[in-house]
Amino acid sequence: GTSQFHGPFDRHAGDAMFLLAGVCLRSTGNVQKKASSRWRTIAAIFKKEYATKGCSTLKGMREDPQLYEGKSLQLAEGLLSLKMMDPEKWDKEPGVASLYTQIKSILEADDAVSSKAVIVFDPRKCDTTGLPMTTTTGFRGSKKSSKKQRTVCTHCGEDVQTEHLRCPKCGWVRRDLPSYADITDALVWTFLLEALDITLGGVNGVKLTDMLAIWPEIYPYLPRDKIGDSIFVDQCYMVTHLIYALSQYGTQQLQRDHFLAEWKFMRAELPGMIEWKGGEGHPEVVGEFVDCLVILGATQDDVCVLRGRAYLLDRASLCRHPNDSILTGRLTRSHHTFFTHYHTAWCAAVGFMHHSFVGPGPKPEYRRAWECNAEVSAYWAGERAALARG
Repeated sequence: GTSQFHGPFDRHAGDAMFLLAGVCLRSTGNVQKKASSRWRTIAAIFKKEYATKGCSTLKGMREDPQLYEGKSLQLAEGLLSLKMMDPEKWDKEPGVASLYTQIKSILEADDAVSSKAVIVFDPRKCDTTGLPMTTTTGFRGSKKSSKKQRTVCTHCGEDVQTEHLRCPKCGWVRRDLPSYADITDALVWTFLLEALDITLGGVNGVKLTDMLAIWPEIYPYLPRDKIGDSIFVDQCYMVTHLIYALSQYGTQQLQRDHFLAEWKFMRAELPGMIEWKGGEGHPEVVGEFVDCLVILGATQDDVCVLRGRAYLLDRASLCRHPNDSILTGRLTRSHHTFFTHYHTAWCAAVGFMHHSFVGPGPKPEYRRAWECNAEVSAYWAGERAALARG
């Protein structure tokens, strides 16, 4: 049915605006022209629906913190896209300024960090509480599920039985498997909100630099056969969104030598994502991998860039259905969700895009926070081959 091509505006508008704004600022030519046109259409509805009417959409939600703050996050994405597209005048309209003030007050509340709608853990407390863990059910933040333990040593790649506290081969302490999805959410929201001058939880709240500080505990990145398909995909998204956050979503180019583990992981795993599920592939991850490799300095004739783009073209061709003209040239199937339709289209667009960087990244405060991690990244890049063989 065609309903899957039309998602609820209040659920997807902010995210779609943010993604389109990124394409507008990073591309040239016809892609930029079409993205700008689509963005203006959605932005006009967004302003009419939320800015000119005030924030009535949030009324009645205060009794449900997850719904209340979740809605605030969606509106924050839309506001950030307005700032990205017009940094000087975006908040000069009274309705937009009022909406921003209310969203800022909600997300800077003292209890925002503990809300499951925002992030499910506080990275500043990981020394005592540890990283958020993947559960046996795979449900984020579930308190009813037991932690999913790693069955592979994070140091040498040796298989480790659950009853062993240390790897029998190298003696490394075995750890539980972190929840890559929860880490990605926290990474993305701290970045997005800081770009809006909002600190999650207020003056003493969580910042992106707090997320970067825990990265040594996340390494190494593990192969698909060690952690399973679903968790592996979550890990892929975590890696790409680290690159996106530190490159201001691809507007700045990053120095490859500071992200060697990420560079090697994406190059090593790209062929597997192209052959995902019997050759159907995973266009979202492939598109993001190609995009992030270019952000890290891959050239247009890089073998991974060429192979990823060739796959995306082939995938679009395979998804053409003679009896369904709506899907001609799409990368998705008719049964996919609305989010999958537009997110896959975005991933393909950034995978093909010829970037126009505004300069080098990361921002100074993020660069300082990542400097010590760069050495850890380089270390695990050297261990990658051993892990893959494990």
